[in-house]
Amino acid sequence: MDIIRNLDEAVLDALEKDDEIEEEIDDAGRFSERILELIVKIETVLSLHEGKSKNGSGTLAQSSTMASAGSANKHAKLPRLNLKYFAGEPSQ
Repeated sequence: MDIIRNLDEAVLDALEKDDEIEEEIDDAGRFSERILELIVKIETVLSLHEGKSKNGSGTLAQSSTMASAGSANKHAKLPRLNLKYFAGEPSQ
């Protein structure tokens, strides 16, 4: 009988740990969502400031810094791939 009681306690402890793990996963998900929201807000503010700087209301140093920081991460030049034409013949 003691063995069954010990095993029951072990199972209940394991279930409690699962709840803690699930709660931590949920917290991490909410944290990631918040980070993404803040990134979007930052990019929005930067793009607004970049637009104002290009219109002449900002200084030249601000516009060049924001333009280089904003465009550096948005576009990347990728290599051109050349693939051989495959007509469906397995012997090719």
